[in-house]
Parts: sequence; C-alpha cells; structure tokens
Amino acid sequence: MGLRVPILLGHLQTQRAKAEGGFVAPTPLHAAAASGDLEKLQAAIDAAALVGVDLDARDAFGATALFAAAASSGAARSSGAVSLLLAAGADPRVAADDGRTALHAAARACCPESVEALLKAGAEAFDASARRGESSRDDGSGGSGGGGRDDGDGGGNNDSLRTPFHEAAAAGGAPGTSERAGEVTELLLDAVARSCRSSGGGGGDGDADVAAQAKTSEAKAEAASAGDRFGRTPLHEALSAGALHCARALAAAGADLSARAWDGGNALHAGAAAGKSAALAACLEAAAAASSSSSTRSPSSTSSPSLIAIAAALGARDASGKTPAEAAAAAGKREAAAVLKKARGEEVRRVGGKLRDERFF
Repeated sequence: MGLRVPILLGHLQTQRAKAEGGFVAPTPLHAAAASGDLEKLQAAIDAAALVGVDLDARDAFGATALFAAAASSGAARSSGAVSLLLAAGADPRVAADDGRTALHAAARACCPESVEALLKAGAEAFDASARRGESSRDDGSGGSGGGGRDDGDGGGNNDSLRTPFHEAAAAGGAPGTSERAGEVTELLLDAVARSCRSSGGGGGDGDADVAAQAKTSEAKAEAASAGDRFGRTPLHEALSAGALHCARALAAAGADLSARAWDGGNALHAGAAAGKSAALAACLEAAAAASSSSSTRSPSSTSSPSLIAIAAALGARDASGKTPAEAAAAAGKREAAAVLKKARGEEVRRVGGKLRDERFF
C-alpha cells in the first residue's frame, strides 16, 4: 500500500469529523494537491476512491483539492497536479465559498499551463450572462454561479464579482510574473472568443463573418472591462500593480479606460497613483493601436476605445477633482505624470482639438 495507508487513515478521520458535525479539516487530497508531489497526489486519489471520498470534497472554506493544486501551480510552473486531478474526474466548475473557482486560483498563481488545462476541461473564463443575472440568483441553486453552498454540487456566491482576469492582473506586478500573467490574460481572452464563436454558430457570407467578428470583439471587451463589487476592472488591477503585459493585453482587447471605481477614478488614475509609468505607457500605446486598427476595419465598431474615448479617460477627473496626470503629480510620481501628460497632448492632437470642452478638461 505504501503511501496509501496514512492517506486512507486521513480520509477516514476527515469523514468521521464531517459525520459528527465537527470542523472539517482539509482532506489528504488537499494537502497532496498543494504539495505538488504527483506520486503523493496519485496515492491520495487512489485512496479517496477506495474510501469513497469525493474528489471535489471541500475544506472549511469550500475549496476543493483542484483549487489547492491550481493555487500552488505557479511556483512549480507546471500543471501536473491540476492535470492529474482533472484526469481523475475533478470538476473545474466547483466554486469555493467566496465564489472563486480553480481557474481564479490558477490565474492568481500566474500559471498559464494550469489555466490552459482548466479551460480545456470546461472551466469558464467569463460568464457574462451570469453577471447580468447576478441579482436574480436564488439560494440553493447549483453550479459555479449558484447560490449558497451545500454539501452537494453547489458553488459559492461570487459576491466580489472578481473574474480570473482580475486575479491575473492583480498578481502580474510581482517580480518575475508579468509575462506569465500576460500569457494567462491572453489565454482567457482567447477562451472568451472561442465561447462567443461557438455560441454564434458557423460561418456565413461576408457580412455575417464581419458581424461575428464584431460580436467576438465586443465579448472580449466586456470581459476586459468587467467591474468587481467596488467597480474596479481588470485594467484597474493591472495598472495599479504594474502588470505591464496584462495591461497591454486588456487595452488591446478593448478594455474601457473610462470605467470608474468606487473612488471615482478610472484605471489611469489607479496606475497614476501607484506610479506605474511603464504599464501606463504600454496600456495607452495598445489602446491607441487598437483604436486605429478598429477604425480601419470598421468605422462603426464599438469594441475598441476610440481616440476620443482615450482622450476623455486621460482628462477625466476623480472624486478629488484630479485628472490622472494631476493625481500622479500629487502623489510625487513624476515619471507617470510625464507619461500621462505626453499621452494627453498626443490624443488631443489626434482628434484635432475637438475635445477642448470642460466636460473633459
């Protein structure tokens, strides 16, 4: 039996505690999944099958072993534990008590390998319909977007409204994570596009193809612009963290630069206050390129920021009455202030001075 004996005993003790209504500690599956030791994890999976423990058993916070594996996968830079659990039948859609799934955890760990494995197994990068129907959910409904958790298949309430995009962006400013966080963001955007295409049916004539492409672009822009309960979008997170590659990917996907958080500031204000000049520059460059490309392909496109929208975001004032450049200057972030002032001047020139209106300045 080797490793199985202590693991079997651990599973039995966990089951007994649960049956007696005691505190349910993480199962040996959780510990093995978090360790990244694939031999130990395989033994735990085998032992769970012998004892009758559900692979999606939850700890005291509602997290599954798959969640634990995904959360730990960034350090290993490997999807080994995640893939092993998925192959054994773990459900990637099960949510913890706070509504986060294993995909959220893998995105936070900046592990594109795990994110890709979870997406292939059916994890959802962004559920627009669930967000739009947020207020209509009733307690006891199942699934990853369901209501209160029970001991069955239900998920937790994602009251924070944070998406995997938020998680990758928030973590992408840590040393050595920016590029991998950017890869995660690109994978998530690609998944949104695939989902949109699959729901829209096959190809058609030229006009239908153009319409399908526009719908896909709008879906990506919506995912990139989704606000959490405080109104913070993934771009707010990316710019405040200095996650350069995430910021570039989100802006290129049409993220709304003008979306305001609870403090009245848009994403540029967030980057300005944090002094993330490189991320701000990358974001503005990508947004301008997306606007130029979009207007060339389709002048009526609404999925990418127009030059006017970019200039408006640069001139928007937060609750304290400051533009992003002024907020950076007030915080002593001179490089960020210089980037924003230069960008504002360039955008005003690009639109021929048409925004010289006190609504924006």
